[in-house]
Amino acid sequence: MSLASAMKYHGMTLDRWMDSTGKVHHGARPTAAAMPLASHTFHAGEEATDDTKQPKWWLEEDAMTREREQMRMWCPQFTEFPGNDEQPPMWHGTINTGMTTFSVAIVHRVDHGLPFIVPIGEGTRLRKSTPHRYVNGNLCVASAEDWDPTEHTAAIAVGWAAHWFSCYIDWLFSGCKTWPLESHVQQAA
Repeated sequence: MSLASAMKYHGMTLDRWMDSTGKVHHGARPTAAAMPLASHTFHAGEEATDDTKQPKWWLEEDAMTREREQMRMWCPQFTEFPGNDEQPPMWHGTINTGMTTFSVAIVHRVDHGLPFIVPIGEGTRLRKSTPHRYVNGNLCVASAEDWDPTEHTAAIAVGWAAHWFSCYIDWLFSGCKTWPLESHVQQAA
């Protein structure tokens, strides 16, 4: 059981922060460059399909400005693959949990819902029985209701993915018995 899991068991919670490498920290903000993780809930099942009939929001003037600013600030190791008329924008990069590195793509949705979180590459071979994965293999880092496109950007999705990977490492160390956390609630500042 991780320290955070043990504290939650006893009714205590800790804020979580992601540094620029993707490592998740618990408790006090480790550096000014650490992004606070927004509240989210892990779950699984079928991933919601994208409503492709909606207008492609990323093609609007300045629609990606905030996304790019947030990703440069919080996730400088990620590279943007701009969207076009056929494909939504996506970000690709690595998350270093402090124990190992995972490669992931954050793929925006046409309906501007919670992005698809896609583990990619040889270094991201996850156990098939891993909790909190969608049937298609993508990571379930949050409930669709946790996502607010007016407040959240791809950087939040990277933070949630980093939190998912740190829980995955704890789960492996537990002998694949218990997923360490089902959710994270950001404390009031």
